[in-house]
Amino acid sequence: MRFLQRSRRVTPSKTHRPQGFTLIEIMLVMVIIGIMAGLASLAIGSNGPRQLQQEATRLQQRLLLAQDEAAFSQQNFGVIFTETGYRFLRYDATEDQWNPLQAMDEEKQKIQGLGNYTYDIPVELSLEISGTVLKLLPDETSNKTSGSTSSHYGNFSLDSDAEEQGDLQPELLLLANGESSAFTITLQLEDDTRSTQTLHSDGFSPITRTGHNSE
Repeated sequence: MRFLQRSRRVTPSKTHRPQGFTLIEIMLVMVIIGIMAGLASLAIGSNGPRQLQQEATRLQQRLLLAQDEAAFSQQNFGVIFTETGYRFLRYDATEDQWNPLQAMDEEKQKIQGLGNYTYDIPVELSLEISGTVLKLLPDETSNKTSGSTSSHYGNFSLDSDAEEQGDLQPELLLLANGESSAFTITLQLEDDTRSTQTLHSDGFSPITRTGHNSE
């Protein structure tokens, strides 16, 4: 007696082998990472010059604002520059002395934007007044010109004793008649001297700003 044996087809189960990355995929990922790293470095490198331009624009706007305030109030304004920032003064004719705007009317000057200002980034500022280059020293020391000291520019201290004695003297004058000191202000980054921003006025013309970025 024959027994017919039915053979069952056994379908082999699919084995899932771990699939690795091909050489082309790895190279493609490396290329993408390289491009992203390059874009990031460009963004970081261009951030400094952009911030420098913002500082120069802010200074220009505040100087123009002080000019308008001087003409509107018919009072003389002045500016003191230091290594870390600048501050605005106003001349008190009754006391015959210059007083800081921040101390006179803090809340009002904050709104007007003429309070004491400290740079947001490390900035090197070069100041030339009427052809004389001034060397800016730290706040606690006196500013002196590169040549003989002028009675109108420099030779002052920013410490509390000087303010009490009324010895503050502005370097840059913004007069009530619309005129100003003839000046050239050059700003550059401490770690990147290739990028510069320059503010200039001959004392009669509007304050102009020019910039140079060297990549």
